[in-house]
Parts: sequence; C-alpha cells; structure tokens
Amino acid sequence: MKKTAVAVAVAVSALGMSQFAAADFVKDSKLSLDLRNYYFAQDTDEFNGAAGVEGGQWGQAFMLNYKSGFTEGAIGVGVDLFGAAAYKLADHGDQQTAMLFERYSADESAERLNKGGATLKARVGKTTGYLGALRPVTPVLVSNDARMLPQLFEGAMLTNQDVAGLTLTAAHLTKVSMRDEDQWTDNNDRFGGEFSLLGADYKVMDGLTAQYYFGQLHNTYKQHFAGLKYSAAVGAGKLGADLRYFNTSEDGDGDGRANPRNDNKLWSALVNYSIAGHTFGVGYQELSGDTGFGQLSNSNYLISERMIGNGLMANQDEKVTLVSYGFDFGTVGVKGLSASVLHQMGDGGVLERDHTETDVVVGYTIPEGQFKGLGARLMHGMYDGDGKTADIDQTRFIVNYSIPLM
Repeated sequence: MKKTAVAVAVAVSALGMSQFAAADFVKDSKLSLDLRNYYFAQDTDEFNGAAGVEGGQWGQAFMLNYKSGFTEGAIGVGVDLFGAAAYKLADHGDQQTAMLFERYSADESAERLNKGGATLKARVGKTTGYLGALRPVTPVLVSNDARMLPQLFEGAMLTNQDVAGLTLTAAHLTKVSMRDEDQWTDNNDRFGGEFSLLGADYKVMDGLTAQYYFGQLHNTYKQHFAGLKYSAAVGAGKLGADLRYFNTSEDGDGDGRANPRNDNKLWSALVNYSIAGHTFGVGYQELSGDTGFGQLSNSNYLISERMIGNGLMANQDEKVTLVSYGFDFGTVGVKGLSASVLHQMGDGGVLERDHTETDVVVGYTIPEGQFKGLGARLMHGMYDGDGKTADIDQTRFIVNYSIPLM
C-alpha cells in the first residue's frame, strides 16, 4: 500500500503538481481490484417451427479501479482510471444466445474482453466536472453492469450541490462501450445521435426525494422523466415507495422515418414493506401511446426490466403487474444469506399475449473475516410467452470480490 501511494505521488509530481498541492490528491486516493466470476446460460424453447436454442458462457473478470482525491486550491483537479480484462473459461451451445462475450456467430464468440478508460475531474466549490469515461446512473440513462464488464460511456458530465438538498446533473455523451464488447462505438452509428441529459434531485424532507430529468438521443427521441422516492418507518417495519413517469417523443425527423419509433407515455408505482427480515413488494406499470418504450444502449430505468429480455414487457399499450418477496436470513442467525422471488405479469398490449416472468435469486456474502465481502448469487429466471412467443429459461451464477489496494 505504501509503495502504491508513493507511485501515485511520483506520478502527480511528474504532472507538475507540487507536493503540497497534491497532498489531498494522494491522501484521498482509492485503488481496488474487483474480481468477478460469471456463468450465464439461456435456453429458448422451440416456437412456431423455429428450433429451440441453448447456449452458455463462463468467464473471469479482473477490474482495476483507481479514484484520486482532488488537489488543493480554488480549483481542485483529479483523475479516475479504470482498466479491465475478462477471459472466457468455457462455452457451450449457441453463442448467439450466450451474453457475456461478444458473439460473432452461433459457433464463435470472443475469447477475451479488454476495456479501460480515464476520467479527468475538476471541482470548484460544490460543482464537479468529469471528462472522459463515465458510468452515469440517472432515470433517463443507466450504465449497465449486469454482465462480465460494465457498460461505459464517453463524454462530459457536471454536478452541482450549491443549494442544500438539491443536486443538479448535466451530461453530454458521444460514445459507448457495450457490456459485452471492448471497442468504443459512436452513438450516431448504432443508437441514433449523441445523447444529452439534464436533471435535478431534490430532498423535499427526510425520506422524500423528488426528481426531474430530461434526456435526448439527438435525432431519435427526447424524454421527460418525473419521479418521487419515499421511505419511512411504519409500525415495526419500513415502507418504501417509488413513483415514475416518462413522456417520450420523436426528436427531429427521426432519420427520415415515415412512422415514429418513439411516441409513448409510461408510469409506474412500486411499493415495498420490510419487517423482521421479510420484504413484500407490489408494483404496476402502464404504457400508452403509438409505440413501445424506447431506450439507449440496453440501459433503462423500468420496474419491469428484470432478468430476461430487453423491453419484453414494455410494448405499446402494455400493462404490467408484479409481486415480490424477499427474506434476510440474518434475522434468524445466518448473516449474509438472502433469498427473493419476483413474479410479473404483462398483457402484451397490442401484441395481445398474457406473458409472465418469474425470477428467483439466492445470495450469500461473507460477513466477516479475511474474505469479508466475498459474495455469490445464484439467479434463475423463467419467461412464459403464452404460446405466442418462445419460452425462455435463464440461469446466472456470479461471484464478486473486491480487494482494496490503497
């Protein structure tokens, strides 16, 4: 750890910063090695004359994360670095069905993934700017980290917290590195145009946060979002509520399309109650308009987006109801063990199919000792297409471990 800190200090000096100015840059720096072992398999049943398809992949990822502090002075500067490599350990079946490594054909997928990025950052008062590789988490754009390596975006982002309880966010993104690929791709080439967002999160009072965001995939769609998040102690337990509303419309001429691909309104409500280790949840989502829900780069913020598919339950005029139950075994003496089940039902909207998805998750994280934080999750999802589309079974087994290096 001392050698690492010295190396960082030397690098800072090489950039021309004085030892005094670089003090907080080094002191507040954090470096970690994140390990992820991942098995993914999916089985799509035979449907309407098409043969069933089954395939899977198993891999190991190494992710090095460095986050510096800020130099002292009126304008503090810093840098964040990310470097990762993932290696395929085994595969089987149709590789177009497996989703950890880039797929070239039914018989071939990438043997490894390499991904990295640097982010320059500067802070003035309570305003912080970022330039480079970004992982935004906002209602209109969420960096997806559900595979071997995280999805990265390239661009600029600004946050401001000058007003108590209020966080303002603005960003402009030009490129994306997908979760199963290692190259950078211009948004314009694959997903429309460049993406811009502007938003505000305001803490109205303890337990209540109001949100408004605007997102624009240039020449493709523009989207308004409003939301409320609420949590409070109720009786012996805790109540949580999450309300979301999206209004999406076509932007520009939509690349000259005769019919819009983005013209809809979506609202949802998700309520949960936790007591004595039990968590009960119920949710509802409704979409109206002339199209299904649009999104950028497999990255959205819908309560219906769970294990299987991408937008399977966000079709034109679709209504979705979900129920969930989870239990924390720590309340009965088994710390670190948890389990949950979720079942959601969609009416398919204009597609007229009563499809369902059921997801079961069991997880365990070592709570103490030398390997504290080592966690494993077994996930199994089952999608029933109501005889109008193929049924899908999906299994994931994931082991994560983060090693702090400084």
